[in-house]
Order: sequence, then C-alpha cells, then structure tokens
Amino acid sequence: MDETRDLIQIMKLTKTKAGGGTWYHGFEDDQVKSNYNHTKKTHKSSAKAGGERFFSSKWKKKDEGYTYASVYATLFGNRAYWDTK
Repeated sequence: MDETRDLIQIMKLTKTKAGGGTWYHGFEDDQVKSNYNHTKKTHKSSAKAGGERFFSSKWKKKDEGYTYASVYATLFGNRAYWDTK
C-alpha cells in the first residue's frame, strides 16, 4: 500500500484476506494502520510512514487474536505490512 496524504480523509481501513488470515489496513485518524489476525499461524503487523517512522507489533500466537500497528502518516511512503511464521 502506498498512498498520499490527500487520501487520508476519505479512506478508512480496508478488510482483506491475506496469507490465510484477516488484515485491516489503510488510513484512519491521520495514521497508517495495519491490524492482522491469523487463527492457524503466529503473526504480526507493521506500519511505515516515509523513511523514518516504523512500528512493528510483537509476534502473537494463533490463539492470541489481532496484532495492531500504526504510525502517523507522511506525504509519501506510507505502507502497511503483515507477516506469519
């Protein structure tokens, strides 16, 4: 995901099936957000804004629910990620 700040006000989190799990990602409250859950694998989520802002959640086991990551958005380079192991 790579969006410009102009879209922040009109976009909300998008629900996507990703990697066998459920991923909510996008812009909300001037932040880039990534929330991910996988019921069969250990998982985490991360959010990045520009070249300096980055946050990654801790790994959660399959039965521990959603992971949450967010950072304040910048003009360019806003991205959301999920991962499993």
